[in-house]
Amino acid sequence: MGGVVHWPTVISGTTGAAIRGGHAWDRRGLIFGQMASLPATLYLCAKFADSAPALVPHDDGNLPALAAFVFSGEFTNSLREMNKKVSVNNGYFTKLPFELARWQRAAAERYPDGLPEPHSDDPTQWLFHGHPRYAEAGTELHVALARLAGHPWPAETDSEMRLSAEARAHTAENATLPEADADGLLALIPVLGERPLADRLRAYCAAAWGEAWTPSAEAALVAACSERVKDKPPKQLTLDAWLLTHAARQHARLFHDRPFLWWITDGRPDGFIVVAHYHRLTHANLERLAWTVLGDWISRLGDDPRAEAAHVLQENSPASWKARSPTTSSSAGSRSKSSRLDGSRIWMTACG
Repeated sequence: MGGVVHWPTVISGTTGAAIRGGHAWDRRGLIFGQMASLPATLYLCAKFADSAPALVPHDDGNLPALAAFVFSGEFTNSLREMNKKVSVNNGYFTKLPFELARWQRAAAERYPDGLPEPHSDDPTQWLFHGHPRYAEAGTELHVALARLAGHPWPAETDSEMRLSAEARAHTAENATLPEADADGLLALIPVLGERPLADRLRAYCAAAWGEAWTPSAEAALVAACSERVKDKPPKQLTLDAWLLTHAARQHARLFHDRPFLWWITDGRPDGFIVVAHYHRLTHANLERLAWTVLGDWISRLGDDPRAEAAHVLQENSPASWKARSPTTSSSAGSRSKSSRLDGSRIWMTACG
């Protein structure tokens, strides 16, 4: 959060804002969501929102007992007996009776080696180690595709992040994976001497899974991606079919409608489709996409009917808007405006 918010400015006095909870920032505890099932996890000394209260024991030695109580389910049930509203006010979290001796015994049984260090196999989480093979079921291919596009996870670059030994081992293993694409532009069709994206992703997975990678593994992972987001799987359980018809919407659902991979297409299922990493989509990469990558596809098509859709996409790409001359005849301008609207729709549909 420190890289997103300039805290000295906020703390020095922001109109209408109140900074609270500072006494807990350097302590460990548990942190909760206030809605629905009241999800909880370990709190690791960071700043937190008012909507996610932190519960910090006076004595750090009692944290395992407190964790045993919270994760047993009894905590949530007791809290819901006191307050049945959708959102539970912060004050209720400290009103529950707590039998220290009982939960100390439970903690000794559940955590004989102490509380576990932070670890997550969920790629939507900050703590995720970044390795596709060890990701949660149904997310493995999404992680492999994201890595191929050049997407890193915070745990890979933050050496001070508190992680379990297993998570650290997985982040270290990431160094043995194939290199990401140089530009984060992954074409489903073969362009510029590159293989189709399905073949590139297949080779990436083969390197990540080693001997465990087989044709049956590919089919199982494609099916798992659909199961994860409750989506009907493609008729053919192959990377080719998945990338073409399912991966885009599943990526968006998996990452809570905040996709960082964009499927950019000319609108034809047999036409030009590129998976682009949004965070790497600089002006230079937009130009490369429009003129070099798409340009290579157009030059190879020749008189193929698919070339018309590709030309519309190129002429109306964001990279071409600034380059197009504003001084045109009225008739040419009308055609350009109409085409631009069509092209813009194609780009926005693909990106959104």
